Amino acid sequence: MPPRIQALISELGLRYRPTSQTDIEAHSATLALLARDLAEMPPALLDAAIGRWATAKPFLPKACELIALARELMPAPARGATARPLSETYNDRIAAEAGGRPAPRWREDAHGNLFLTGDDA
Repeated sequence: MPPRIQALISELGLRYRPTSQTDIEAHSATLALLARDLAEMPPALLDAAIGRWATAKPFLPKACELIALARELMPAPARGATARPLSETYNDRIAAEAGGRPAPRWREDAHGNLFLTGDDA
C-alpha cells in the first residue's frame, strides 16, 4: 500500500467519523478496503477527488464514486491532440519487457474499460 494513499484514506476516515452506533472495527475495515481499492490511483488525483467529495457529500464515499469523480477532474487532452489509448501504452511496455516473446495484450471496450487477452486479435 503506497503510504500517501494510506494517509489520504486515513484523513478521509477522520472527516467521516463513525457514529456511536457504528462498529469502530467495521469502520476501520471499510477504510482498509477503500485504500486497497484505490491503491493504484495517482495520489494527487485522489487528493483532489477527496477534497471535492468532502465539500459536497455528507457520507463516506465508495471507491467507484471517488474514481468517477477523479475521472471528471482529469484534464482533457489538448485541443487537436489525439489521446493515445491506455491499452497501447500498456502493450508497448509489455512488448519491451517480453523481448519479442508472445505476450498477452490489453484491450479497451467502448467505455474505456481495460481487459487482458491472450491473443493478438
